[in-house]
Amino acid sequence: MTRAGRFVVLALALGAPLPALSQAPAPETEIEGRWDVRWAQGIRNNADGSIEIQRWGDAVLDLTVADGLVEGSWTTDVLERVVWAVSGQWQDGQLRLEGTENDSGNPELDIVERMTLSARLIDGALEGEVRLHIRGRDRIPGARPFTGQRGEEDPERTK
Repeated sequence: MTRAGRFVVLALALGAPLPALSQAPAPETEIEGRWDVRWAQGIRNNADGSIEIQRWGDAVLDLTVADGLVEGSWTTDVLERVVWAVSGQWQDGQLRLEGTENDSGNPELDIVERMTLSARLIDGALEGEVRLHIRGRDRIPGARPFTGQRGEEDPERTK
């Protein structure tokens, strides 16, 4: 029996807990769940290509992951509460999502034809950018930075 095998047998016999054997979380569980997000909701696109943040907003990003494919929702208030259905990929530490449908019936929000989100997991927090693609505008929209922290489930949202 190898030295490591004898250690395991001895630890089990003594009832001692075994040390973690490189038990990194599965890639899916790294981003799966609820994220409380702070994002640059109001921006001004400057002529030089930079953006000026005019207003910060809050959002909730709920994600489920299976085999690298991500589905979920992005819930925020823009004139009213809006929920975007999002889907995309979690691959090589990069999250990429797109939303093309939302639950708003407000015609003022119909100008946003889709949203895209990209982020990385850095020290347990999501850091990335959201882009709102406005109907009829061909130029690339300004990147709206965001950060996300693990959130607690809200019983009001599951009703």
